[in-house]
Amino acid sequence: MATTLPLREYVEAHTLFGLLDDVEGRAVLDLGSGSGLYTRRLRELGASAVAGIDSAEGVLDFARRRAAAAGLDITYLARAATVPPAVGDPELDGRFDSAASAECGRGTRPRGRGARRGAALGQLP
Repeated sequence: MATTLPLREYVEAHTLFGLLDDVEGRAVLDLGSGSGLYTRRLRELGASAVAGIDSAEGVLDFARRRAAAAGLDITYLARAATVPPAVGDPELDGRFDSAASAECGRGTRPRGRGARRGAALGQLP
């Protein structure tokens, strides 16, 4: 099984990282991190801390193994990325400078005409 799909590598990643400001020294949260492809890249680009959130525990186990094999310190949390954390959440509240998601915009278009993909990035207040 391939670990990287050409669409993700050459289109999605190009778009996502083209939109990112410099992450060096910043703490970044990846919403819908999946297999951790972008969390690993963020760490390699110099982010001081990276955490990935995904609701699929199995894929997070895979992401943890890949990060460990690459010697990267990344936190993965099993949570729904669509549910805001509670104020004062010790794992998330106030810990991140930026948030990224290659998964935003995924969903069903009106009248069920297929899925949309997008990228969202932003500096947190």
